[in-house]
Amino acid sequence: MRTIELNVFNYEELSDSAKAKARDWYRQDDEGLHPDWDDFLQEDFKLIANIFGIQNFNLMYSGFSCQGDGACFTGEYTYQTNMLARIKEEFPTSETLYDIAQRLFEVQRRNFFCVRVNIKHSGRYYHKYMTDFCIERDDGQYLAKESEKEIIEALRDLMGYFYNCLETSYWELVSDKSVEESIINNEYEFYEDGSKF
Repeated sequence: MRTIELNVFNYEELSDSAKAKARDWYRQDDEGLHPDWDDFLQEDFKLIANIFGIQNFNLMYSGFSCQGDGACFTGEYTYQTNMLARIKEEFPTSETLYDIAQRLFEVQRRNFFCVRVNIKHSGRYYHKYMTDFCIERDDGQYLAKESEKEIIEALRDLMGYFYNCLETSYWELVSDKSVEESIINNEYEFYEDGSKF
């Protein structure tokens, strides 16, 4: 039997290259980014969907560094009374959400608040262009192509809003500063080269 002594370092004692290796370990390891990191965002999105009048809401996404990454949702959209006021109340600083809500409101107003949309996912990717829209009026009247186009654009912009929120949050969580804070707070220790002890 023999005894080997090894030097172990905390993160702040490492060289810059070893710190980079430690950060890479944290990002890739199960102890790093928690699998439920997006839970609070998902709850916000459900609230937003409810305010907008989207029932049976199901958000799908992939990200965040490949072609084809994005977000889309499925569900049924109908006009929701007080949508504009509720968006202002719940998300007072989001000009994007208010703009989307305003555009949907205007289309609905022109169509006597009768427009109903069924949104389905199509294809293998999860971005906003991988969706099909079945649009009709509850009263059976003709819906102008321009109104259809405006509704589709607004709903796709809402999908883009969701993806932007997810992407921003993700990159903040895996930023060097955030990863360093987590490593230091958890008091992880490393070998001199930055490998996890």
